[in-house]
Amino acid sequence: MILPTKRFQQVIANGMGSPIIYPENNLSSLKNNPFFEATTDIAVYAFDSVSDSCLVYSYNRDEAEDNGTASPIGVETPLVVDTNERLGFRLSNGVLEMRQTGDTNGNCDNSFWQSISDDAVEITELQFSLTEKELNVTSMTKDVNPVDGIMDGDDNGDGLCDVGETCTTCVTGESCLIVRNVAITLTGQLSAEPTITQTITALVRIRNDKFIELFP
Repeated sequence: MILPTKRFQQVIANGMGSPIIYPENNLSSLKNNPFFEATTDIAVYAFDSVSDSCLVYSYNRDEAEDNGTASPIGVETPLVVDTNERLGFRLSNGVLEMRQTGDTNGNCDNSFWQSISDDAVEITELQFSLTEKELNVTSMTKDVNPVDGIMDGDDNGDGLCDVGETCTTCVTGESCLIVRNVAITLTGQLSAEPTITQTITALVRIRNDKFIELFP
């Protein structure tokens, strides 16, 4: 049995796991990134009463594909999240579906979804687990004791943000960078022979880290 791994993993690697392209590579663009908003950011939901079986995300296609609103071609200003930039995956009645277009990332119910699995295979499990790790940006750029030359968040003074240090906890009112990872489990069986099963797992690093200027 061959699960729809090739297209599934290719899309994830080239889309969800790749960085969003900004109109300008500067701090202003990072602060005003529309792909970090509640209706555009990556999210995991239940679908068909199955928890964590749907993932939605957004990806800026304008540098590679003009949606008809960019001027000049390939540069959309201001940056707008178009319907064909809202993507996702979900499990629906034994079928693996991919979202082609969407109006929001607030749920998995709307939008246009298309099957990417074979009729000969029934998908029995699709699970997403989104994890986040914090980096207190302010603590790694501020030194209350300039004599020691060590940033406030770097407890052991090695110049790195290590596990358990102050820099790994974001504080209200300070800048924060959030690193996201998605763990994926996909299981299927042959429709004609349910005893033949296959499971694949993957861990995808979302390369576009989320910047929050003022952590809530």
